[in-house]
Amino acid sequence: HMEQNYDLALGVLNTLVANVVGANGIGIEPQPRNADGSINDDLARQILELFKDWATCPEVTRQHDWPSAQRLLVRTWLRDGEALLQELVGLVPFLEHGSAVPYSLELIEPDMVPLDMDDSERRILQGIEANAWGRPTVYHVYKRHPGDPDVFVAETKRVPASLIRHLRIVNRINQRRGESILASTFTR
Repeated sequence: HMEQNYDLALGVLNTLVANVVGANGIGIEPQPRNADGSINDDLARQILELFKDWATCPEVTRQHDWPSAQRLLVRTWLRDGEALLQELVGLVPFLEHGSAVPYSLELIEPDMVPLDMDDSERRILQGIEANAWGRPTVYHVYKRHPGDPDVFVAETKRVPASLIRHLRIVNRINQRRGESILASTFTR
């Protein structure tokens, strides 16, 4: 709401995203090493070419290149306090990877992990299942956005935590979900 209706909040987010990601995104410079510790230039060039190919279409919808996907992730992370992505590697049913590299990302809005899904017997808190030590083991992710007009019963799928990257801003040790950088401004 603040991003859409308060110019200062929008300006803060735009500036932070521009300073964290930049216009061209966060790049890589492969530096594979030979046994003697020197850089293998031929392999580095091959990796960079594969990365450039992948970066044109890294995510499952094929709507965003790598820099724009990074900007969306950072904006979501700062605005909502968290952003998630699922790594899809190799053969995945019904998915055609966007490049020769068999690796794609599914960008996940925080709304897709139900905040109200709690089950103490299964150690589920706010849609995240954890082991006895508190390490996330499973993320419960809606199959379709619960706000879509034709979704009457929001079903979830269980996604192993090993496939999920959960960027989040936390202020407490055992906090499972993120907190927006704008949270402290809500009462103003």
